Amino acid sequence: MFHLRLCEVSGNHILAMQARTLLVPLFAFVAMRVAQMNQEPQVWKADIVRHARIVDLIDEGDTAAAEFAVRAALGRFAERARDIWEANESAPSKQLYGTHKKSQREI
Repeated sequence: MFHLRLCEVSGNHILAMQARTLLVPLFAFVAMRVAQMNQEPQVWKADIVRHARIVDLIDEGDTAAAEFAVRAALGRFAERARDIWEANESAPSKQLYGTHKKSQREI
């Protein structure tokens, strides 16, 4: 996982440990939502290029630009996730997540 590896190579073991605690469940949730929505891998292709740019900036030692790129990527992810998940709110699969109240006969 790209994000976890970045934390590990920092040499900060506490950061790596906290990142693992946060990122593993986050990406499991994202993977479930992606599968539920039948998204194709192509929708994430632009993110691969952006992640590669972050690695290049780190390799070049341009920490300010790398930080800016990371912040921009986080913002794009949050915006895309919100748009995708809000658009999906009216889908029948919403019932899978406990928002559908069952009658006593269904239970």
